[in-house]
Amino acid sequence: MSNIMKLFLFISILLCTIGLIMVIGSTHFGVSRADSWVQASAYDTFDPEIYLARMQAYINSFQIIGGILIVAGLSALIGAILKTVNFQK
Repeated sequence: MSNIMKLFLFISILLCTIGLIMVIGSTHFGVSRADSWVQASAYDTFDPEIYLARMQAYINSFQIIGGILIVAGLSALIGAILKTVNFQK
């Protein structure tokens, strides 16, 4: 297997791993981002409904980005595996 294929496999596995971490940790990351938003904003105008909406938006964005990374990584991984199989024939 060539070095380029090994690099391609490594990058695809890395993308899948990062995407999986983002999807699994999306709740933690979203709550952390919403908390940092509260700390950066003025405390006298704090509204729990806005906080919950922001938190849900952050969680959803981390899930979407993680899902995109997983799909991109899996597509690249399948492509690399198929390319490797075709080279061996």
